[in-house]
Amino acid sequence: MTNARGLDRLAELAGVESDYWDIWGNHHRVDDAAKGNILAALGIAADSAAAIAASLTQLEDAPWQRFLPRRCRVREQPGRGLAVHPCLPSVLADHR
Repeated sequence: MTNARGLDRLAELAGVESDYWDIWGNHHRVDDAAKGNILAALGIAADSAAAIAASLTQLEDAPWQRFLPRRCRVREQPGRGLAVHPCLPSVLADHR
């Protein structure tokens, strides 16, 4: 993955748009420097290829790091268990 493609993917994962339309109907692409500045303002490192790779890994892994809520309060009841129903996002359902 090239540095530009990595930056584009990182921006996408962080919710940073790659283009926009101004009030006069003109289409603009967001350049790499602006994406880097926006990501930095969001606290996401993107100032080098290594930083982009590390940030990509962190953002891609983040959903898997919070599988269950941090705490779960359960009232003890005889004969009752705690049912946990994990699910995957549909985009990952076919991957193994």
